[in-house]
Amino acid sequence: MQKPVKRGDAWRITVRYLGKRYTATRDTASECEQWATKKLLELQS
Repeated sequence: MQKPVKRGDAWRITVRYLGKRYTATRDTASECEQWATKKLLELQS
């Protein structure tokens, strides 16, 4: 899993799954990591 990247005052994370990219912008790095974990579980089911 990728690490969150600081973008201005926010954090962005990108999840890649089966050749597609899913991105989210959150207030904190830990929120990004939680989103990425949840998104991967959602995509795999």
